[in-house]
Amino acid sequence: MKAEDVVVLDVAEVSPLAEYFVLATGTGPRHVNALAQDVVRTLKEMGVRSYSEDGFAQGTWAVADFGPLVVHCFQRAAREFYDLEMLWGDGKKVRWKGAAEKRASA
Repeated sequence: MKAEDVVVLDVAEVSPLAEYFVLATGTGPRHVNALAQDVVRTLKEMGVRSYSEDGFAQGTWAVADFGPLVVHCFQRAAREFYDLEMLWGDGKKVRWKGAAEKRASA
């Protein structure tokens, strides 16, 4: 779905809310909504259902809570304003390969 600036944070040691946060940026409201809906659909196909979802209609900040995993999709201005990377800065960044990186290394 071409999310931008995807960051995975291991927050298990610093948050009672979740073990991992995934932060991604969309280019506009429709893109943010599409990103969040795609995450929910993909995980549902894998047998993982969300506990709650919020902000999809507005498309500024959409969040889907899967218990140990919380996925945040933002428009750039909202991501900069809320700055979850700084707020949860004691969490560890997880190294991962996105789809584009996998294609480039193949």
